This record gives sequence, structure tokens and C-alpha cells, in this order.
Amino acid sequence: YFYLIRMPFHIEALVIPDFSIRLADFIEICFALFCIAYMLRQYLLFNELLRADLSNLNINLNKRNNENELLLKEVHHRVKNNLQIICSLLSLHKNSIVNDEDNEVFDMAINRIQSISLVHRKLYQDTDFGRVDLKSYIEELTCEIKSAHDIGQEVKLEVNNHLMGVDLNTIVPLGLILNELITNSYKHAFNTVSEPKIKIDISHLNDQDTFTLHYNDNGIWKIPKSGGGNFGLELLQTLSEQLEGEMQKDKSDYNFVLKNIRK
Repeated sequence: YFYLIRMPFHIEALVIPDFSIRLADFIEICFALFCIAYMLRQYLLFNELLRADLSNLNINLNKRNNENELLLKEVHHRVKNNLQIICSLLSLHKNSIVNDEDNEVFDMAINRIQSISLVHRKLYQDTDFGRVDLKSYIEELTCEIKSAHDIGQEVKLEVNNHLMGVDLNTIVPLGLILNELITNSYKHAFNTVSEPKIKIDISHLNDQDTFTLHYNDNGIWKIPKSGGGNFGLELLQTLSEQLEGEMQKDKSDYNFVLKNIRK
């Protein structure tokens, strides 16, 4: 319809623009291009300013993070030193005691404090201040217990750990549990064993915050005459409850279902 009927009328109505109209159109086009170029330039300058501000914010944030890391390291270092001072004071006081049972109580207290001190030492040395490498912690804890309770032969330690890291709220009671178990093995289980061995298995349950701890040795446990074994069991039960879990014992086999307490 347009091609056959309307287009001839449009052609007749066309007016050839003169120089002034063409000049006005040219000026309008140039002005539009100038406006577009100005807006693009402002956009680029604004982006550059934002990048500069973001870079400054990142620098300040990294600086603040480094300062916080140094403060955390200093806190863990001071806590570790204070715990070591307490251990030293207990050791000095223990030297003045002649009663064997009292000496044993002091040794147990010192070992428990050292297991906590080891947590802060690991946190001071590692880069992740909120988590502890559990396998490395168990190996170092065993070495410290071995130096305090030398049984004259090498104890084979097998650790199967499937937890990537343990939060700070969990590692202290868990460290005390491990300290209690390993110390009791060294003190009461390997007197008549030719090839002593400790096996520790730690793995996740279906719930990622819940894990199992299985501990056993190949020794024959002998509860000391002083009845200290009862306190040890009570302590293990209390620590398990602190981690919202439970403990089951069958001779020298200990099974724990515990929870990784997060912040």
C-alpha cells in the first residue's frame, strides 16, 4: 500500500535542504557526539576513582588483618607462657613433696595444663588461628607424654584422622581427653607388653559437625591403688558432655561421639 499509493506523495513532499539546514544538522550531530564522548570520559574517570578507592580499602583491610593476626599470635604466645609458668610453679612445689600419691596428682595436673599449652603453641605457630591440625597436635602431645613417662621402649602410634581442622572451642576439651587416654596408656597399660601400640581413629558422621573418636591400645590396664582411675573416667565423661557427646568404654577400647563446637 505504501509503495504503490503513499510513496509518490512522500517523494513529492521531500524538500532538498539548503546549506543552513545542513549546517544546523551537522552542529547538532557534533554536539550529540561531544555529549556522548563527555559521558564516556566521566564514566571511565568514575570507574578509575572507584578502583583507586577499592585498592585503598583492600590495603587498609590487609593492614588491619595483619595487625589482628599479630595480636592473636601475641595473645596465644602470652597464654602459652603463662601456662608454662604455672607448670613450672607446680613442678617446683612437687619437688618439696615426698608422698608418691601427691606427686602423681601433681604430675597429672601438669600434664593436663601442658596439653592446653600445646594448643596455644600450635595456634601461635600456624597461620589459621581458628583451627588446629589435629593429627599434628596428637603426635606432639604423645611426644610430650612420652618424655614425661618413659617406659623404656618405643610405643607405635597410629593416627587416622579425617577431620581437616578442629575449632578452638573443641580442641581444648578434646586435647584433655586425648591427654588422659594417652597418659593412662603409658602409665598403666604397657608394663607387660613387648610391642606397645596406640591406635586413634577420628572420622565424620553424617552430620559434618559430629565426629567419632575411637581409642585403643594393646596393653593391659591396671587401675592404680589410689583409685585415680575413677577420677579419670569422671573427667572423660565430663569432657564428653562438654562437647555435647557421649563415651562408651570396653576394657581398653574407648568410643566417643562428639560435636565440633563452632564459634
